[in-house]
Amino acid sequence: MMLSRALCFFLLLPISIAVSSQSYASDARANIIFLMDASGSVGEEAFEDEKRFVANLASSFDYRKVNVGIVRFSTGADILHSLGDTQSAIAVEAAVLGASYTKGSTFTRTALQTAMKQFDTYSGDESMRFVVLVSDGNPYPSNTQDVCDLKDDLNDRSITTLGLLVGDNINLQKLSCITDYEKLIPVKDFGALVDISSDGSIPSGLAVLRDFDLDSVLNKDELLIDTDNDGLPNYIDSDDDGDGVLTFEEDYNANGNLNDDDTDRDGIAEYLDAEVTEPMVTANAGPDQIVLDQVQLDGSASTVLSGLETASFTWLIEQSCADGDYCEAPFELVGQAVTVDFVMQGHYTVTLTVESDGYSHSDSAALAVYGMAYSPEYVAQLKKKLKKSRSKVKALREKIKKLKARIQDLKSRLHDALAD
Repeated sequence: MMLSRALCFFLLLPISIAVSSQSYASDARANIIFLMDASGSVGEEAFEDEKRFVANLASSFDYRKVNVGIVRFSTGADILHSLGDTQSAIAVEAAVLGASYTKGSTFTRTALQTAMKQFDTYSGDESMRFVVLVSDGNPYPSNTQDVCDLKDDLNDRSITTLGLLVGDNINLQKLSCITDYEKLIPVKDFGALVDISSDGSIPSGLAVLRDFDLDSVLNKDELLIDTDNDGLPNYIDSDDDGDGVLTFEEDYNANGNLNDDDTDRDGIAEYLDAEVTEPMVTANAGPDQIVLDQVQLDGSASTVLSGLETASFTWLIEQSCADGDYCEAPFELVGQAVTVDFVMQGHYTVTLTVESDGYSHSDSAALAVYGMAYSPEYVAQLKKKLKKSRSKVKALREKIKKLKARIQDLKSRLHDALAD
């Protein structure tokens, strides 16, 4: 049985917090360094877009618990704003927007080494460390700027490297050696970066910068709170209330808003309520199955608390299919227990959604279908098509026969004419 869990990245809205300037926090929970590509391939206009993107994103952080550094690189690397400098949105924005375009090569390795020195100097042992690389080119010159042998140095420092790779000139293999593919985010152009940051969203791969524990509650909303008094502030605690249920799983009505889930009606949202309450609705799609051509789907193991309205059961059946292959279209069936006759072999995902009184929950199971069952209607349709095809073949044969006779007649006439 596959549990469907969706992190609600649409919660990642811009954070507007007025915080006075302060010296860097040696106990900051996170230290984030942006590496800004100012090489010749970027271009002056695109570099302005890059600056606006970094400034927009950096201004969204809460500088009471985050230090931000800015490194510009081309032929070399220089620090525009150190982790040890005054930490405020205004100071970081000024450093970024005041940066000049330098042109030159793409010294990615040098930029990463500069960032590591910053972490060594200013980042506490317990701090989370992030490097955000914004670049449109491969490390160059390749013989001196290859980054792959820095992997151990980055891992030893527990540095998470995130990459915003602009355009289509970057070879992912030249950077995937130091971080995971899912942390390398392709972007069409630098203008698209500005559009992303200006409309209040960020690429999902950067979600961790605003939600350190990935519990769907932003850092700013959990900053100084420790609901379960376990010594971990909520913004780094994946189980805020200590009830054994992960915070992001306590969205029982599955609408992406944790604050409106109060199953025991005590006025406390479930993700902050240490008293464990049974979920209002729990879907159970049953086990994974291997079938010939027909399957019985039974959702009777699902639970709906008494007192709620009658529950609805909706099954979504989707076939996994490679690009270009013919697949059966997704379809839905309604009912607690349903029977499905398949007409195509393959792998399917079956998702059951149970809804009652505004609460809903989904669960999925995998199906492997290795036989085919054709309904009488489908067989009749095939026979009709076959009959039409045979009629067309018969008519074509008659035409060919007539054509051959005509050709033979022409040959005879030609022979007679030559004989005369």
